Amino acid sequence: MKKRGWQSRFLVEAVGLLFFLLLGNAPTATEADHSVSAFVQNSIFSNKIVIFSKSYCPYCLRAKRIFADLNEQPFVVELDLRVYSFGSGRPTHRPTNLCEWRTHWWC
Repeated sequence: MKKRGWQSRFLVEAVGLLFFLLLGNAPTATEADHSVSAFVQNSIFSNKIVIFSKSYCPYCLRAKRIFADLNEQPFVVELDLRVYSFGSGRPTHRPTNLCEWRTHWWC
């Protein structure tokens, strides 16, 4: 009986330690925000035309169609299909001083 208690206690402690180690190495919210901001900055500086769109937005579809008609190939980021969430548009706040996604930007 004592052996079984020792094994279950060891298992609980091992699972607890593993859980602690995994959470201790998880990226914090600020690191995740920084990586999204870095992605936005890198996309803007690395491409001539960048469209941050949502796949169901009629204005975004129209903008992509217009660039296709002009034989331009923009770098398109479908926000609703990304693995990580862009939230309410916070990553664009610093580079553009805007707090939400705009339909279009002209530079």
